[in-house]
Amino acid sequence: MRRFLYIDVDTAGGWPQEEKKPIVKFGTTDAPGKTPAGRCHENQQALSNRWGIEATLRVALVAEGPVTAIEGEVRERTSSWRPKAFGSGTEWRRACPRQLARIVILIARDRLGPPGGLAPVEVSSTESRGARKFSMLGAEIHCKPMLTGASPNPEQRSLLEPRPDLGPKHSGLYRGEISSSLGQSSKVLRERNRFAEQRVLRDGGPAQRGPGEEEISFGAGLSFRVGPMMETLLEESWSHSGYRSRSAYCRAVGTGRDRRGPITAKGGLFLHWLRSHLGEVGGPEVWTELEEIAEKFFEGAGPREALRLVRRHLMAVEGGAIPDLRSPSSLESSSRWPALLKHARRVERETRETLPGQRHLSGGSTVSARISEERKRLIQENASYSDYKNPSAFLRRVVLGWDRDQATLAQCAVATCWMESFFGNAISQEDWHKLDRLMHRRFEIFLIGSSGTDPESALRQAEEHLLSTSVETVAEEIEIGY
Repeated sequence: MRRFLYIDVDTAGGWPQEEKKPIVKFGTTDAPGKTPAGRCHENQQALSNRWGIEATLRVALVAEGPVTAIEGEVRERTSSWRPKAFGSGTEWRRACPRQLARIVILIARDRLGPPGGLAPVEVSSTESRGARKFSMLGAEIHCKPMLTGASPNPEQRSLLEPRPDLGPKHSGLYRGEISSSLGQSSKVLRERNRFAEQRVLRDGGPAQRGPGEEEISFGAGLSFRVGPMMETLLEESWSHSGYRSRSAYCRAVGTGRDRRGPITAKGGLFLHWLRSHLGEVGGPEVWTELEEIAEKFFEGAGPREALRLVRRHLMAVEGGAIPDLRSPSSLESSSRWPALLKHARRVERETRETLPGQRHLSGGSTVSARISEERKRLIQENASYSDYKNPSAFLRRVVLGWDRDQATLAQCAVATCWMESFFGNAISQEDWHKLDRLMHRRFEIFLIGSSGTDPESALRQAEEHLLSTSVETVAEEIEIGY
């Protein structure tokens, strides 16, 4: 027996030309007992007989295969669209049908992919007579022309693109929430950037450019204010990034295309090294791999300088300013770290009126970047979905990597200070236990346990969060930790 997941849409109100949020119904049905078309007819009768609503329902989406198992999650994630008169357990919604279809496709892609959602399964699509079919790991989703834009006044965005502006209102990929307190949703930023880049190429493709012109035209300017401290951090980030200019760096990082550009994010590389060697007793040669990391990812900086950069940038996030430390803490005892935090928090209090309020510090400057209209619109949209007050405040934090989870950044700061203090020396078992005690005292995290190293996967999660990719991908890139 074949099982289907379906979406029905009421077109009586003139959707999609006139009505924006019609009555829609999703659910599952089994064939040959009840096909999606037969279920659609029953749903239309139920609307009339039970709720007195005269509707003209049409099947807009039919999915088959493993995708039918996501019905419960679709129901949960779209509960805010439920009409009050229909009851709590209903699958009727008043919503944009394209967004409901988009949520079905995104949930299916993530649930059929590997754990963690960092490498979602690829989705292939084909189009025939305006209808589109999406295929993924045995699942097939058929979208009618009314969803794919073949109808008049088509929506010019793919169903695979996250659209937080269309709802529903809850956190995660499907809302696309970009929260200053919880950290950026890197997946949302990367996905939205990919589709924005496709629109840039579509709207400014070869047909609209002269022979041999490969550059996309920069039709807009982008600017935001930074204080002197942030300006210093920004200069350091792009100068060690490999981008040819600060403008190119801001375009790549500000749109979400490069989530590993900021120096704070590159702290995840050191966490990868730490996790790979955690608990190992070795001589000074154990630090050799850090030289390779610095050479590849910190242009123009050696390993000691790279550690110093990461430490300063991470401490700047927590303290709101660059700690005035000429040399790293020795961390021979854990009492030294609270002293650094005390300094950082004092500076944070002094700058509270400027940084959290998104107002630039006196003596700051304006950072400008040349950018295409579509990329500028993407940044403005992402900023509107975030907790920041305006695009300028959004950009300041994104280009510096300050949008990451604050607890994760603090953990990386502790680990980096420890690495900097021991760099070039032999590491004993007691040295590792000092780091373990330090992390547990501040974050209640054990790095060394009876079951092995990183028993709570704290370092792994922090690394993946900062670098926005899986540890397996990082291991392949830097050839450490296979």
